[in-house]
Amino acid sequence: MALDWTYALDMCAAHGILSYDAAADILGQKPRFVGHPTLSELPPISPMYLPEGTKMKDSPQGDEFVKLEENDKMINNPGWKKFLMGAIALTGIGLAAFALITGKGKIKFPKNIKKPDMSGIKNSIGNFAKSVVEFIKNIPAKIKNLFKHKP
Repeated sequence: MALDWTYALDMCAAHGILSYDAAADILGQKPRFVGHPTLSELPPISPMYLPEGTKMKDSPQGDEFVKLEENDKMINNPGWKKFLMGAIALTGIGLAAFALITGKGKIKFPKNIKKPDMSGIKNSIGNFAKSVVEFIKNIPAKIKNLFKHKP
């Protein structure tokens, strides 16, 4: 008999459909396994069932964990990227420190400097927020109107 039905029965056993070695039972041979084997415990699939031209990898001789050498890096960033990132980080830290110092009142600005008028921005943000809230409040009414029965 061909091996294709043997493999199919083995897969049925591995997935819990069968609980014994059906192929050995049919052929009257000694069972190769009992119960539900894991896929790794089953005999390997024959290369003749793989698509034509498929090349199988050689089995490893042993488990190996490939260690990176100390001079090998996972990511080799060029120097200009490192410099740019450092400059951005230092600028951010400097701006944060400046904001903290000016916020605490340690730096006094001259009083004759005019501050920009931000009332227009505040009003537009307030109007936008009100329209969003109104839209959210009207959603249940819109859904209710969709299902209203019209005579």
